[in-house]
Amino acid sequence: MSKSFFKKMSIYIFLFFATFSFIYTPVIISDIMKKGENSKNFVQALSSKPTNKPLLDKVLKNLEENTKYYCLITTTSCLSGDAQDSPFSAGFTLLLFISGIALAIRAITKESSKLKKDFIMLLFVWIGVFFILTIPVSFQLRPRFFILVFAIPFILAGIIFDFFQEKWLKKSAYLIAIVLAIIFGSNIYGTLAWFGEQRNSQIKNVKIERTLILKNKDGVTRGELQRVVDFMYAKKQFGNTIYFYIKPEHVQPVRYLLNQKNDVTLDFATLNIIPSSNPKAQFFAIIPSESDITSLEKKFEGNFKVVASMSAGQISVYEIFFLNRVIDPNFKKEVDNRINGRLFWKDIFGTQEKNSEQVNENEEENEEDG
Repeated sequence: MSKSFFKKMSIYIFLFFATFSFIYTPVIISDIMKKGENSKNFVQALSSKPTNKPLLDKVLKNLEENTKYYCLITTTSCLSGDAQDSPFSAGFTLLLFISGIALAIRAITKESSKLKKDFIMLLFVWIGVFFILTIPVSFQLRPRFFILVFAIPFILAGIIFDFFQEKWLKKSAYLIAIVLAIIFGSNIYGTLAWFGEQRNSQIKNVKIERTLILKNKDGVTRGELQRVVDFMYAKKQFGNTIYFYIKPEHVQPVRYLLNQKNDVTLDFATLNIIPSSNPKAQFFAIIPSESDITSLEKKFEGNFKVVASMSAGQISVYEIFFLNRVIDPNFKKEVDNRINGRLFWKDIFGTQEKNSEQVNENEEENEEDG
């Protein structure tokens, strides 16, 4: 092999790692600060993914899931269920892929430019390697996995457009416009539908269909959790400790938002089935708005009454008072005010934000000096 080849490969490898390092700088720094905790969790999660199924079943499932999620990229359809539940979108995606790959093979045999041939070969490697890597986890694939191959359908579309221009130069504009109208039209529709879903979930309980990243599609946003936290904070009486009940996946966000109040007198903890014996305790329960109070009655055996409540879209918060709670006058607070362990740039660079009290004190000192 020539020196120019190794030089080119060295440049490509350098650019790849430079781009990767730049984009993933926060992740890399966080992992260093946490002594590899994130990497260990990732490897552990990845090793627990494979399902004990025959290889043929995994391959067939992978074909189905790849069709489904590529369909999601091209048309924003195939959100749930099987690919055949959205026949037009799935059919369009399969046609795009089969035609694009066939025309890519044709281009290799006819193309004279070595650079273009190498690009098409790289495209096949890209598609093939990703497909092979997803076979072991084919029964646990999620939309976020396909971020790595997001560009592939659009590259294949470009190859098809190139063929249109080669064969039907005068009519190619119409054919390209039809394909683009399907891709962009369906994506615009899906995007608007997602924004509408997010907007409506802030004010009322709606059916969530387009939350793609999270496994639990409850549509709960930070804004809703913030309003719940504001409600609890406003209802808290001085000297009392907040005990809150919420689904496990929302515990850490609520802890984080409570810590963001920057109130040194604020104590809080999660609410257990047996309420705390703390004499200075206030209890709150946060449940999906589609659920009624009977779900709480089953959990706490109906041993409470509702003091106040508020709906925050997909979730509702209730302040509750336990009727037969055991109170310990000698209770010692063991409140865990931990946040979710996230790092901020101020933690890395050793800087601290001034709270409002410090700012006011500094302003008063400046006025006195003046």
